[in-house]
Amino acid sequence: MGCCFFVNSIRAQQVEKIYLNPKSPVIQKQTNFVDSIQFTAFESVAGVSFNEYANVRLTHAYFLVTDYTAGFLYIYTKRGAFVKKINFKSLTKDLYPAYSAKTNEIVFFGNNNNYTLTSKDRVKIQLDWSNERNLKYFKKYVIDLSDTSFEIKKAKPDKYNLIGAHAFYEDQYIQTKITTSPLYKDSTGYEVSLYENEKLVKNYFPYNRVNEPRFLFSEENVSVTSSGSPNISYLMRPYCDTVYKLVEGRLSPVYHLVMPVENSLPATFFTDVSVTKTERENFKRNNGWAFHQIRDFYETSRLIYITISFLSHYEVFVYDKQTQTAYNATKIKGDSKQYNLSLLTSYNVTRAGHKFYKLLKADVLISFFRQNPDIAVPKELAAWLQGNPDKNVPILVAFTLKD
Repeated sequence: MGCCFFVNSIRAQQVEKIYLNPKSPVIQKQTNFVDSIQFTAFESVAGVSFNEYANVRLTHAYFLVTDYTAGFLYIYTKRGAFVKKINFKSLTKDLYPAYSAKTNEIVFFGNNNNYTLTSKDRVKIQLDWSNERNLKYFKKYVIDLSDTSFEIKKAKPDKYNLIGAHAFYEDQYIQTKITTSPLYKDSTGYEVSLYENEKLVKNYFPYNRVNEPRFLFSEENVSVTSSGSPNISYLMRPYCDTVYKLVEGRLSPVYHLVMPVENSLPATFFTDVSVTKTERENFKRNNGWAFHQIRDFYETSRLIYITISFLSHYEVFVYDKQTQTAYNATKIKGDSKQYNLSLLTSYNVTRAGHKFYKLLKADVLISFFRQNPDIAVPKELAAWLQGNPDKNVPILVAFTLKD
């Protein structure tokens, strides 16, 4: 299964193959892949409790923890000192908090429940996105992280909010939403569009937005991840097993995943325009291990970290360029050298630059050092561990992949 769709503004170059078997039983030690482990113990505060499945993000000055189920945000300094607990659910209702590094704000954006938008309405708004009258159909709140009151304030949605465009490099915004509708008069759409000063400057990956078979009955997005270097990103498209590198507007295919036949989609998935919604839903339900999309991609000189969604599964892999072998993260085991921690599973791993971050329950480390008194405690945890710490307080672990 390859991506044989026309791409404009693309550079031809040698594409490397990554051979991947999702069900490979091969087991490896985590110490072969993970390096530079550091810990930050979050301050224990009465009334503050969240589990290790909460999402953590690095902002300009803080660690931001989101417990969406409970409806709370927690702000900590980069040394782990507690700063603020914010109840956002009562005000913002079902809006999910997103962090904008460009403005250093937490942004809540979504539909205004005073209006009911049909699919036809949404298409009209998308086609007339610069019309400010459309702003009333949406609501937006922000928390300015440079203001230590951390007040949730109502804000005016901007035009980029309406089309789901996000801040990209410098003054550019990137829009990656993919949808189909028979309401479009012009059938040509693009999977990725770049804007600057509210003007379209470049499109990539044309598709038929009326009846493209692979995108029928679902909304998709191209995944965009930073390489950790300025102005270099990776783009991963739905139902496409090729990874593209975008360097200051210049696009090149760089890697191609090769998987077993059982993970491949049939040719009809890309060509059959007569498929019904029920047929497509049944296909996805009965083919859970069929490839959907590469979600995250990051590489060092030696390793590649890949997160992949199948039709009903998510898996993380680490690919060793030297041996040309891919390892499923569930088969990568921690040992006593890394405190028996499993750091590469995907459910709450985030990355900023070249560092990965993961929340752990403090009890995991407390129990480990109690059972292994001969193993040295990391210096950043020594005082914390001697202070009879709360076993329910999360510990943030930062690590890098080996070069």
